[in-house]
Amino acid sequence: MTNTNRLWKVLAALMVVSFSILLYFGHEIYISAPPIPAAVKTTTGETLFTREQYDMGRQVWQSVGGHEMGSIWGHGSYVAPDWSADWLHREATGLLDLWATRDTGKAFADLDSMQQASLRARLETAIRTNTTPLHGHTALFGVYGMLGIGLMLFCLRGLSRTAYWDEKLLAKSFWAMNIGLALMALLSLLPMGLLQVQAAVSHGFWYARSADFLQQPLMQTIVWLRMPGDVIFAAGALMLALFVFRLFVGKAKEGAVAPVNAEHSVGLGG
Repeated sequence: MTNTNRLWKVLAALMVVSFSILLYFGHEIYISAPPIPAAVKTTTGETLFTREQYDMGRQVWQSVGGHEMGSIWGHGSYVAPDWSADWLHREATGLLDLWATRDTGKAFADLDSMQQASLRARLETAIRTNTTPLHGHTALFGVYGMLGIGLMLFCLRGLSRTAYWDEKLLAKSFWAMNIGLALMALLSLLPMGLLQVQAAVSHGFWYARSADFLQQPLMQTIVWLRMPGDVIFAAGALMLALFVFRLFVGKAKEGAVAPVNAEHSVGLGG
């Protein structure tokens, strides 16, 4: 554990470069954002919608958490309707009517059952390739998150000048985060996913992501069942933060820690 000053300088330089890149591209995205017009009109001068109507729609979307759709926690997908799924539903029904009118001269609803079944089979081939990715909570943290924490702890072995390494606190943090993640998946994410699969098979993907389905009392109860796992997970994260804090600026509780011998550190020999 020699020359730690050089390692700290390398880490600081890496942080500066990384955040500089993030700030640069964040600024580029901001200045490249499309303008919001005062009104959108057709070629004949008819007003389709105004800036005020746009802002009202945005407020409605944000009031139900829609702005969190696709966020790292995915909270918006629980409380907000997936309007992309609604569009897929409209696109599907539109295609069925278009094909029915072009091929038979009738609306899809006026066709017999055999003709409707033929067009539905054709629709599945055309549109079912437009699928959505599976929920990534467990993969995101269970794999990449734990790898990141492991790399951080490995680096802290070499960067820390403190002679204390609280193995008990670290073990509690590890088990709390893993148990919390498992409870989150088993009590909330898995049941909700199974119910959405059933709804998608019975009514269609659009219904499984619609407000009517997501706002049912049972679905809202399942959302709240995520809380026990979240609380345990958060406790584990706080214990990890406390571990790092003690390692650098705090004193470990008497009798709870032991000095670290570099020659007998885990993964470093001995």
